[in-house]
Amino acid sequence: MKCFARWAKDDTTGFYFRDQTILQFGDSWDLKANFILLNPGSALPKDENDQTEYLRSKNLPFFIEPQDYEKYVEFSIDRLMVDILELFKSHFDGGTIRFYNLFNLKNQNSGEAIKQFEENKFHPKMFTKNYEIRFCDAPVIVATGKSAYQKNLKTELIRYIRLANQDKLYKLGKIAKNRFMAMVFWDTEQFFEQIDRYYAQLADLVILPANYEYVHKLRLLGVNAICPFSLFDASKYKPHENKKASIDVSFVGEVTKGKRKEYIEYLQENGINIESFGIGTKNGKVSFEKVVDIFNSSKINLSFTGTYDNSVYTYCSNINNRIMQNKGKPIEISLCGGFVLTEYVSGIEKVFNEKDIDTFTSKEELLKKINFYLQNNEQREAMALNAHKHAKDNYDSIKAFQKIFQTIHSIKPKKEKKLILDKIFIKIYNTFHIFYF
Repeated sequence: MKCFARWAKDDTTGFYFRDQTILQFGDSWDLKANFILLNPGSALPKDENDQTEYLRSKNLPFFIEPQDYEKYVEFSIDRLMVDILELFKSHFDGGTIRFYNLFNLKNQNSGEAIKQFEENKFHPKMFTKNYEIRFCDAPVIVATGKSAYQKNLKTELIRYIRLANQDKLYKLGKIAKNRFMAMVFWDTEQFFEQIDRYYAQLADLVILPANYEYVHKLRLLGVNAICPFSLFDASKYKPHENKKASIDVSFVGEVTKGKRKEYIEYLQENGINIESFGIGTKNGKVSFEKVVDIFNSSKINLSFTGTYDNSVYTYCSNINNRIMQNKGKPIEISLCGGFVLTEYVSGIEKVFNEKDIDTFTSKEELLKKINFYLQNNEQREAMALNAHKHAKDNYDSIKAFQKIFQTIHSIKPKKEKKLILDKIFIKIYNTFHIFYF
């Protein structure tokens, strides 16, 4: 397997741009699929050798000539590419997969990349031009994630979709008829009634990263479902050597959700030294590296389980604002060796043991437990150590995905997938389906 891409550096800004990515495996160079992603990830050039002539010699219908100071070079294969290759190798002996990006700025930290994009969106290398987008009648799979909600990026996504042959767009109903289909539902607490259960009818397996309770709801509908909970790369989320706890209490996240701001202000009013990071805080958004440092440097790391209002995309009733959600943050914190004090949510017992983390149900209980754990260092550190071991054993993405793939291989695809649709789903699909892919 090999990966090639067009590569250029802007000496003025120091930015690198990668586009026209070609992933090739086996002996064939036939195009099997096109992926539309957010931006280039962690893959880096193997060397500076110019591979343009080599690719040109293949007479590929989707090959785009390099411009100006660009050239094609061979790249390393990142984890996303490996996962995609594994899926395609199970169906094809060889071929190529093309990757397009909503913007071409190379930065694997998506939050930082989006900020750089917003500040440099008029750069001539930022977007792929229309004539450089050649899907060549192969399937087009949109996998940009929620970051595509940003106004300028949504415009780019719409542009790509319009350039695709509509019969070749990734249509669940069409593909599900003759392929094994696994679906991952995020925030299903908000989307289950109006959206997720309808899509799930086409799935051979649904993977839930949060609330285990919905496994049973899906099984009642005749859908195979598992809940491995949130998974993270333990090689990036890890304890620092000789770490020192310089922050009493910290919270990382958007304070506008749920009761977060109210609770944080209550703690401050009662003399707790708490540092907050994220949207709506005085410290603002921070880099991934800084987040890991905060988890390592805090005596107590807080997590809240309230959700945000999704009614604009789901037509949900206001009562859904009462829903609590099993978050991935306690797992992130624990992988970094930090102590977790989280707002209680049903099902948290399936994620961690009582000896690993602690919970609260009110701001008064939160205050009481913070004061307790600040005064009991040994107990707090012992619990953090237990939680770290548990998280590393169960929620490291490398280990967990091995089990997930074993589950996938053990399930026989459904012979028949019947769809039942209601007016509310059709209304949502016709209005907002671009947000889900």
